[in-house]
Amino acid sequence: MDYLCHPYKTAKYITTTVVNVDFVKKRAIVVEGTLDDEITYTSVNDIANIVTKAIDFEGEWPVIGGISGDRISIRQLLKIGEELRGEPFAIEWLKMEDLAAGELKTDNYPRLPLPSVPQDQVEAFSKMVVIGTMTAFHRGAWTVSDEWNRVFRDYKFTKVDELLNSVWEGKSFTRLPAKFHIWNVMTSGGTSCLELGPQLKNPVAYSAKMFSSSRLKIKEGPYASEKLPICTIESRHTFSSKSTVTFDGFLANFVETSMFNDGATWPFDVEVNGTSQRWQWRKKKTQQTSTLRQIIEAFSDSDFGNWELVPVLGQGWPIATFEASGGNTFEDNAALGVFEFHGPAAVGKLGDVFTNVSIAILLRILSQHYFSRIAALAGS
Repeated sequence: MDYLCHPYKTAKYITTTVVNVDFVKKRAIVVEGTLDDEITYTSVNDIANIVTKAIDFEGEWPVIGGISGDRISIRQLLKIGEELRGEPFAIEWLKMEDLAAGELKTDNYPRLPLPSVPQDQVEAFSKMVVIGTMTAFHRGAWTVSDEWNRVFRDYKFTKVDELLNSVWEGKSFTRLPAKFHIWNVMTSGGTSCLELGPQLKNPVAYSAKMFSSSRLKIKEGPYASEKLPICTIESRHTFSSKSTVTFDGFLANFVETSMFNDGATWPFDVEVNGTSQRWQWRKKKTQQTSTLRQIIEAFSDSDFGNWELVPVLGQGWPIATFEASGGNTFEDNAALGVFEFHGPAAVGKLGDVFTNVSIAILLRILSQHYFSRIAALAGS
C-alpha cells in the first residue's frame, strides 16, 4: 500500500516507486477490461504489527498465512485518486495480448534504477517488472488471503483512502484541478479571506486569510476549520520586501515589488524538478496610459486585472494565467477570477513545488493588492 504514497515516504526502510497509478502526475496505465480486477493493498505498518502479534501468538498458526489489508478494484483506486487530486486522471489503455507478447506500448512507465541493475539495462528491466506486475494484477496474484485477519479479528487494518489522505493532506494544493476559481469572503471581523475551489464558491478546497500586510496563512478547507495552515507567507520584518513561502517540507524566498500597474512583475526563484528556475507573475497590459498615470497606478491600481506566469528570461506562452472576474477584496462572496495552469504545468510535469509556490505567490499578490487599496483609501 505504501507504494501508492510515492514520492512521500511512509516507512523508514521502504523505498517506493510509481507502479501503474501516478498520484502526482494524475495519470494511470490500465489494461483494457481490468477496471474491476481486485488488488490487495496492505500497509507496511499493518504487516509489521501482525508479524509481531503472530510471534507472540500461542495458538496454532494457520498453514497459509495471508495478511489482507484493503482489497479494492482498480476502478475504486482511480476514484480515490481523483477525489484526492480534484480532477479525473488521464488513463492510458494497454492490451493484455501485448503484455503477453512482452510488449509494453507506453512511455509512461516507471524507470527503476536499482543499484544491482546496470544502467544500460534499466529500461528493459523496468518494462519487464511493469509487464509482470500488471499481468499478475489481472490473474489475481495480488488478491491475498486473510488467514491472519481471522486470527486477530479485533485488529483494524488501514484502508487505502485513509493512508493516502493522511499522506497528502497538508502537503500542498493537491485538491485543486488545473483550472479553479478564487473568490473573496469577509470575516466577522471585517477582514478579507480568499477561498479557492474547483467550482465558484462551493466547495471550498483552500482558503487564505490576510492577517496583515506582512503575513498570509493558507489552510485546507474553510479558514474557520481547526486545521493547521499548510502554508505561511510572511515578510522577514515589517519594512522588508523579502518574503518567505513556507510549506511542509520546503520553502521558497522571493522579493515583493508592491507593483500592480500594467506590466508589473513579481519575480521568484522556484525548484522545477530539482533545478532552480526564475519565474515571474506579470500583469497583462490592457491599454496605453500616460506615464504619470502609470506611476500613480503602480502602487494604488484599484483594478487587480489579469496576470500571467512566465519565465523571467526568454519568451514563450504563459504556463499559468489568472483571468479576473470583476469582483474585489472589499466585497463579500465576490468572484475574483479563474486560475489556470497550461501545457506541462497542467499535467504536473513541472512538479509539486512549482505548483505550490506559483499559487501561493499569486495569493500573496492578491492580498498585497488589498492592503495597497486600504492604504490608498486612507490617504485620500
